[in-house]
Formats: sequence, structure tokens, C-alpha cells
Amino acid sequence: MSDRRNDVAWKFIEHRPFVIIATKASEGLIDISPKWGPSGVVEVCGDKTPIIPDRLGNLRVEGFHILIEAPDTALLFVVPGHGDTLRVAGKARILPDAAINK
Repeated sequence: MSDRRNDVAWKFIEHRPFVIIATKASEGLIDISPKWGPSGVVEVCGDKTPIIPDRLGNLRVEGFHILIEAPDTALLFVVPGHGDTLRVAGKARILPDAAINK
């Protein structure tokens, strides 16, 4: 376990077409939202920040509302049809594109 960039893990993240985002509000509401796109749907910024663009998911917005109140978030990167997964947990926030420093 590490709180910094791990080249093997980040290479795995940068090539996944699918990620699941889990959030939990203080009153117990849990939202689990799939996000997908082309390979590399998640970019890596710096040595420990994955960036997930707004993409199609389950067409629900509960996760965004929860992030505003309770930023603790877990990401599960998966390879469809394969057993490998990678979990990343931390604090998340919503930013406009212009605020992202790559």
C-alpha cells in the first residue's frame, strides 16, 4: 500500500476503459457509479492524483452531490472480462476543466 505514485499501478490506471466510483454521504447514502470511455479514461496528474473527466455513467448525479458534502471516495479500476482490479481511495473534488493543472 502506498500514498504516492506507483509506476505499475499508474500504468494500469492509464490504460483502463472502466472505473467504478464509490462515495458515501454522512447520513449513510452510498452511490456507486460506473464511468467508462476509451482506454485511458482516467488521466494521472502529478504523483498521486487521478483525474476522471465527466463521462457517461449510470446517468445519476448522487455521487456528485455526495462529493460536495463528503469527499472520501474510492475508485475501483477493472478490466472487463479479466480478474485484475486496482483500488484507490482518497479525497475527491469536482473541478472545471480550466482549473486542472496537468
